[in-house]
Amino acid sequence: MFTTWFSRSARMDDDTGTPVGINIAVGAGIITVALLAASTVPAVDPQWRCAVVAAALGLFAASTVDWVAVSAVVLPTWMVMNGFLVNQLGDLSWHGWADLDRFLALVAAGCLGLAVGTARRGLLHLREQGQLGAAVQNMRTEFNKETRRA
Repeated sequence: MFTTWFSRSARMDDDTGTPVGINIAVGAGIITVALLAASTVPAVDPQWRCAVVAAALGLFAASTVDWVAVSAVVLPTWMVMNGFLVNQLGDLSWHGWADLDRFLALVAAGCLGLAVGTARRGLLHLREQGQLGAAVQNMRTEFNKETRRA
């Protein structure tokens, strides 16, 4: 079961039919815009700069619900965030636990976004099933009325 789910989701997102490569490209674009927006936040607030990027990653994850694309975008996001938002000169360097915290914040935002997106799609699916059930019940009622007349 896991291998079927893995191979299916690695090829395409089941609900929208969007290929994973396109989701990765869209995610990279969203992250680029978020990094540009985060660069406008003053450098004395590095947590807020990183929060902008993490929120964008979470929104991307919630909208696509494609865990392959999200996991492909997390590491480059962290690297660019470290190089340009933290160091501000494009140099990657290790800052100890602070960098690990930033990476875990991105992973948590991605996981939370995937969970929210999955829950949203599940609720929409249940709603559609309820509407379908109501439509079938209405058709049964109309059919029964017609057959009783004849």
